[in-house]
Amino acid sequence: MIHFLVTFDAEARPLIDHFKLKRQHHERSFPVYFGEQHALIVSGAGKIAAAAATAHLHGLTGFQHQQVWINFGIAGHSTLPVGDTRLCHQIIDKHSKQVFYPQLVIKSPWPSERLFTLDEPDNSYADESLLDMEASSFFATANRYATAELVQVIKVVSDNAEAPINGIPTKQQIIELLAPQVEQLHNFSDSLQQLADQLQPDKRIGAAAEHYQQKLHFSFSQSESLQHLLQQWIALDAEISTDELCRIDAKSSRQLIEKLQQQIAAAGQPT
Repeated sequence: MIHFLVTFDAEARPLIDHFKLKRQHHERSFPVYFGEQHALIVSGAGKIAAAAATAHLHGLTGFQHQQVWINFGIAGHSTLPVGDTRLCHQIIDKHSKQVFYPQLVIKSPWPSERLFTLDEPDNSYADESLLDMEASSFFATANRYATAELVQVIKVVSDNAEAPINGIPTKQQIIELLAPQVEQLHNFSDSLQQLADQLQPDKRIGAAAEHYQQKLHFSFSQSESLQHLLQQWIALDAEISTDELCRIDAKSSRQLIEKLQQQIAAAGQPT
């Protein structure tokens, strides 16, 4: 599944039309649109809204991990021409000073640029960087569900020091800026999906983890340990079946983890 987060309804329109997405009218928290392989949510402006929308879409699409996440929309820049498109290689939260680094391991059709995420609009254009109000919280949230290779931020320049804007561009202006980039975005997102397919976790891990989690209570850290240990066991015995992974009998999650560690230690011993 390829997930898109946009800030404004106008940013969504070119994607809705291109991917033939359908509005999910029962969703009242945010405007949400689904297609066969794509999901889109309109967050509204600001970091809190972007984080909440990203988490909400993650839940709507089944809490799946290692899926593609893309923040697509407009941004300001001091000197780049209006209409130029950039992939963000560094995202800096201006307020918290947190820095995020999306990883690019596939070919991009656009040059890359640094982006600052602001708490409020700023028309001073003091930084030689892209400016928005959502990307840092989008990336921080989506990166909890997918590795940095699969979380990307793509911005089209809507204003600069020579062509400043007061407030938000009109709906038609936004559509005209974004629509010419959608075909390249489609190809880029398909390449990311191919990468995601290669990074999908072994289904045996999920099945075995679910088996144990239905029987025993796990804390978050214990759940992480369980999946890591199951992955280690499979690495040592590539032909092991799901039934064999589920064969350990334990009365608590702690005991199960201890027994898994013992099993892995034994499996790793030379024969």
